[in-house]
Amino acid sequence: MFANGIQEIGRPTQVHHGVHIEIDMDTGKYLGVPDVWQENFPMGDVDQTMDTTNLNPVLLPTSAADSDRYVRAWEANAIGLPYNFKHNIHVDIENVGFIYDQLPSEWKDLLDRFRARKNSGSMSSLNDRATGQPTDRKSSDKSQQDNSLASDLIDSNDPDSLFEPYELFAGGESGEMFRTREISTGLKVAIKVIPKSSDRISDIHHEILILKSNTHTHIVDYRGCHFFDDSLYIVYEYMGLGPLTDLLENYPERRMNEPCIARVCIDILQGLDYLHSNMRMHRDIRSDNMLINDWGLVKISDFGRAVQLTPDNPTQDGMVGTTYWFSPEIALGRPHGTKTDIWSFGIVAYEMAQGLPPYLEYPPLRTLYLIASSGCPAFDEPELWSDDFIDFVKNATRMDPLIRPSAKKLLNHPFLQKAASRDDFLKFVHAELSQ
Repeated sequence: MFANGIQEIGRPTQVHHGVHIEIDMDTGKYLGVPDVWQENFPMGDVDQTMDTTNLNPVLLPTSAADSDRYVRAWEANAIGLPYNFKHNIHVDIENVGFIYDQLPSEWKDLLDRFRARKNSGSMSSLNDRATGQPTDRKSSDKSQQDNSLASDLIDSNDPDSLFEPYELFAGGESGEMFRTREISTGLKVAIKVIPKSSDRISDIHHEILILKSNTHTHIVDYRGCHFFDDSLYIVYEYMGLGPLTDLLENYPERRMNEPCIARVCIDILQGLDYLHSNMRMHRDIRSDNMLINDWGLVKISDFGRAVQLTPDNPTQDGMVGTTYWFSPEIALGRPHGTKTDIWSFGIVAYEMAQGLPPYLEYPPLRTLYLIASSGCPAFDEPELWSDDFIDFVKNATRMDPLIRPSAKKLLNHPFLQKAASRDDFLKFVHAELSQ
């Protein structure tokens, strides 16, 4: 339905063939890459030849037979011009609001029910909650709960009766984060509010299942999930000192010292050892997902990409995670297991020393190539760091996952013996955050 009649998808116009790149099927290399592109692509020794040795196979050229097969598959699914359509329904929008004429009766019924819910006392907004104004609401009927969430994951209690007024403190692609307190315990909690219409609902379902199965000092505690106002309210323990990333913002003027780095490493490794011993893989270990609570405990958060492995299926496929923390096996598109978390942890340790993960100055494709071909680079100023710390990072970022040590083994590394006390680490955190 369009105001000015049926619209049609047109064919591309004014097409100009500005760049021509050929594929040498014998060598598996791209020929004729423009100079301006070369700094962003893994180039070989021959001018204008792109080296594909350490690229993910999905980015590589295929044989002529495979190419024909892929082209046919693409053409079968390509977007074509619309056809066999009829103008069955015409809707006029009046000037006095959302009043639709000539709607089918079933559409009118749906809109009437929506307006009734929207205008009723049971549909209060987060603004009401943030101001502390009381609302008279009842829990949404379970038939309205999102079907992708199992009913046993949803708490039927009204969250208004459980928590004090909310205070917004962060936002994200999946939802806004509020801090509040549990009325019964006075405990600070964080609540993520996700609209039912969010594309991430299925991911949240998966995350909740993983979180419910985790109980460990160094994993953020999941405290429940509520469905209200056509939104999910997911409750976590409140991590008052924020992500590890915040401690690195003053680099290089202020660096983390080795005792504090060791303290963080112990906490993360203990969390990873728990996960891996239960055959769970996080798949997105990075500084943003390492949170610090008011007592200086570092905990692993954000399990939206985590997966439960089994003895029969101890690995996963696919490029899951965040590019600059990818392990070589992920960059190459190979099956990966829990050792991929160890690589990402090693990059976090590197990040604490350098302020940033390696290769952040490069675009993602170039980064994938560098990770797969060169691994984790050496420190810019190795003289600033002890031999034990350098060896610790080298072990965590071994290219071959088969010889990369486990979390349990890394916990016995000599570097960790110099870890700061919890009180000293907490003093360091407060000093950094006050800058």
